[in-house]
Amino acid sequence: MNSKSGIQIYLPGNESKFIELLPCDVDHTYKATEIGKKFFRFYCENSFAKKQRRAEYYLKKGEIAITMHDVGKTNYMDIIAKGEDITEKEIKAIKEGHVFDGFFILADLKMPQDICTTALCHHEDWNGNGYPIGERAKMNGQKIPFYARSTRLIDFVETGVNNNRLCTRSRIINHGTNLSKADKFDAVILEMNENYADYFDPVALDIFNAMMAEHEIRRNVIKDLEAPEKNYFEVHVPEEIMKIGTK
Repeated sequence: MNSKSGIQIYLPGNESKFIELLPCDVDHTYKATEIGKKFFRFYCENSFAKKQRRAEYYLKKGEIAITMHDVGKTNYMDIIAKGEDITEKEIKAIKEGHVFDGFFILADLKMPQDICTTALCHHEDWNGNGYPIGERAKMNGQKIPFYARSTRLIDFVETGVNNNRLCTRSRIINHGTNLSKADKFDAVILEMNENYADYFDPVALDIFNAMMAEHEIRRNVIKDLEAPEKNYFEVHVPEEIMKIGTK
């Protein structure tokens, strides 16, 4: 185990790569990944009921894609560590920089294209107002890669719950530190459906809402959000994912 904070990636052929990240970003990625596993499993079980092997492939690829979505932040640790002292210029540099850097880090690891594009496009919105491409090249709707569309939604949920606030179109809602994670989660889901619905793939949003109607899954998602902070975890990339490439 590496003594630094980050994600240890194990690749086929005994290759490995350690991505150093701040503890807050490791914890965010870990919790988003745990929620993402449940989301992709629910999606696969309802889409590929009679095609188990295909379902498992999509499930594993979704897990890898969401695990890798923020690896580009490794190049911005000094800036992110400033916390409240960060400037608007630095925020813009992180926002636009980490997605491109993540894409190139994953491309260097020879990851499949749709995993690389998840890092690049996980802040793109269904309505075309996201970044880094957004309105500049009409990046909207199904032009956004599938795993990136799903990661956009899950990223929103985890960040909304654990950052204690939501930045909406018109205001910042501070839902406070005194609320339980379950109450914060409910606030985020309500805000997502009432004020952010056009940011997300409507199919992904419907799947997420249907998943949350399953009480056991909802309870386990809240447990994921309540879990102690992680500053290190490992991911093993199966050979099948690297071999087959884009699906």
